[in-house]
Amino acid sequence: MRAMSQTDWQLMESEFEEPILKRGIRKYALLPIIAFVLGGLLIGSFTYWQSSLAAALGIQRPVTMLEHAGGVQLTATKLENHIPLPMHKGHTRYWLGPLAGTTYTTNCITPGILKVGYLTANQSIKDGTQPLILVSAYESEALYEKQLHLFSMDIVSGKTNARGDILSYNSGTLNEITIQQNGSKEIITIVYSSPQSIASMIADSERLVPL
Repeated sequence: MRAMSQTDWQLMESEFEEPILKRGIRKYALLPIIAFVLGGLLIGSFTYWQSSLAAALGIQRPVTMLEHAGGVQLTATKLENHIPLPMHKGHTRYWLGPLAGTTYTTNCITPGILKVGYLTANQSIKDGTQPLILVSAYESEALYEKQLHLFSMDIVSGKTNARGDILSYNSGTLNEITIQQNGSKEIITIVYSSPQSIASMIADSERLVPL
């Protein structure tokens, strides 16, 4: 019986390793397919979880962070169905009610500040233009004071509306009114894209309703 040479051993090793190598290649070739399937399952599960959570919270549709950040134009119905982030629990968001020919945005990503914007039919968020009307609700006067406000000698303050709210506005620009609600610590501002009459701004301060 002939002794096996080194060449014979190498041939045997190559014959044994080749099927293993092929099996390994086939096995690893399946990894992208497995990853794709698992990814689809995860996305589907997340979408289902998000929809289930929305339903449990009484939301008719999933809400994205882009919408929370004011990056989505909404109809009045979708705005009314929008629920701010949980950190705003106990804080009221205000608006002037629906206005014909407008779409809306809402921003609730800053703690203690809730905003509602009105856009005309010719406006788009992508334009970066100032909303027709922007209503901002600040949880407290201290939080409002932390915001940047341009100093002006034309600020008129101390007036009240029919509700007993304390009002202040800039008599020079007539494009913003600040409301300190009667019996509330909240501060609300209404900013306009163009000058208004004092009477119309005071009327708007009385039209404010919780959203």
